[in-house]
Amino acid sequence: MVAIAPQLDTAEQTKVSRRLPESLNAYEIAVRANAKAMEGWIRTNPVMLDEAIRDAIDALRIDPRSALALYAKAQARAVLQFALHPYC
Repeated sequence: MVAIAPQLDTAEQTKVSRRLPESLNAYEIAVRANAKAMEGWIRTNPVMLDEAIRDAIDALRIDPRSALALYAKAQARAVLQFALHPYC
């Protein structure tokens, strides 16, 4: 039984990492949100970060389990909160 457990864990991890998006439309919006979040961070552009958050929310309305949209939203919010307004 102990020898099987590592294989099951690896199989489960592979399954999770290959999860296809539930909606290609949501995935496309999430990719755009992620790109805007990264660009907003690099350029220190709060307008672009706000757009990234809006796009991520739009993607999450379509696919609430979209990890990419959640990541983009979290990244943009973190940059707005901590990098652009560190003393707020």
